[in-house]
Amino acid sequence: HRLTLDTSFTGKDKLRTRLRTGNFGSSAFSGQGNNLTSLDTASKTSDEVTIDRLFYKFPVGKEVTFIVGPMARNTESLAMWPSKYNKGGAKILDFFAVAGVPGVYNKETGSLIAAYWKQKVAKGDPAFSISANYVADDGEGNDSNPTTGGIMTDNSNGNILAQIGWGNGQYGAAAAYRYGQCGSGMRRMTDYIKDSDVLDCSTGHNSNSRSSNSFALNGYWQPEETGFIPSVSVGWAINTINGENIADGEYTTSQSWFTGLKWDDVFIDGNDLGFAFGQPTFATALKGDSDPDDGNYAFELYYNYKVTDNITVTP
Repeated sequence: HRLTLDTSFTGKDKLRTRLRTGNFGSSAFSGQGNNLTSLDTASKTSDEVTIDRLFYKFPVGKEVTFIVGPMARNTESLAMWPSKYNKGGAKILDFFAVAGVPGVYNKETGSLIAAYWKQKVAKGDPAFSISANYVADDGEGNDSNPTTGGIMTDNSNGNILAQIGWGNGQYGAAAAYRYGQCGSGMRRMTDYIKDSDVLDCSTGHNSNSRSSNSFALNGYWQPEETGFIPSVSVGWAINTINGENIADGEYTTSQSWFTGLKWDDVFIDGNDLGFAFGQPTFATALKGDSDPDDGNYAFELYYNYKVTDNITVTP
């Protein structure tokens, strides 16, 4: 369950506080056993109501926006989202909710500072945008010690995300890059990469000098009118690991990709049909071995049925 509280002081700014509670716990829905089964909305809060968003968003001029807060998310601080697959619709598997590139759009949440520029154009025309943000996963205030956490330290589990995008409501594309410190994750991946945990700073053979560099290309197109032809969204990413003491057999490079198809107003206005497939992050190169023989596929099919104006059921 989520409750969002928005406040505006000028009509153009926004102070957001979001409360959340959930009891998914250790289940397949939250990725227990195999992290690829995790649902986008699954959460566990140990029978507590927690604050999972707290940030202030405000414009500077007509084209620049700043976001700052102790609990904000990098993927929610971008000028554009380069996918139409689940935009405004159902979000089932978490892998598809991040446009098939979890190494870049990893939903890192914590102390954040962000800014983006979006070109002001006539309504309907495609616009260029540039976004950049920094978020410290261990900087929310529960660990301000720079030797174990903090903001902009070697132990912040920090992420820097930058994106260049172009598009409008019908078509668009984006190129994005994320730098991740040791301890920052690539979210959804095969069991092999999950078990390797080369970015887990808590294990003895690893070092906080390890980091990741991730690149992604995404694009989307949808028809001008709903009908037999669906919208098409695609994404591809490559991730590299850098640092000390990487043992033979540990992965150094991984990739992911997805394709999502969505039909609007299927049978009844307001009902959507979606189908997506792809490969969550899988190893493509190992240290000392060029053939990792890794990979899993993910699929989902859903129908978003609008029962009333306020109730939607999605099998």
